[in-house]
Amino acid sequence: MFNDKEPTLNDRQQKIFNNLKRPLIISKNKSKNAKKQIKKKSNKNQIKIKLKSNQNQIETSATKSMSMSMSNNNINKYIKYGKYKRIKLTKEEYQRLIDEYGEDFITDQIDLLDEYVESNNNKNKYSNFNLVLRKSIREGWFKEKTANTPGWFDKKNDTKKMTGEEEQEFKNIMEGILNDKNRTNSV
Repeated sequence: MFNDKEPTLNDRQQKIFNNLKRPLIISKNKSKNAKKQIKKKSNKNQIKIKLKSNQNQIETSATKSMSMSMSNNNINKYIKYGKYKRIKLTKEEYQRLIDEYGEDFITDQIDLLDEYVESNNNKNKYSNFNLVLRKSIREGWFKEKTANTPGWFDKKNDTKKMTGEEEQEFKNIMEGILNDKNRTNSV
């Protein structure tokens, strides 16, 4: 019916129509530009991906052999110490600790820290055991445990003969334990 005729608008109507039409034209242009940019980016990304994959294929054989040897070096870098093998130190760290504190003292401290870490399943998430050992020594974390052990008890040589005083101390301790046990049984 109106296909053949174009509507005629007065100036005021034409302004309103143009104002309504302008945002549509702008958004169409923006979407066209956005589509072009997306195509350009995707083409660039595809080219980059192809280049990277070609480079990766070329470098893969050399890189794999290098990374395997480097990772093996990093794995073997740490040595596990202690009864439960939870304390990891490098040879250099261990040697520095021994030079500073003495081997017997360090092995005792490592054993105590190892036992602590094992019993708590490393709840503190220690990763630098060299630092933790130094801090435990500095702050005396394990002094009480080693100070309360009787003189006749030696972890390294438990077959050591007791002196007369040590034997008497042992008897007194055992009598105290037996007396406490008898008191609790009679009650």
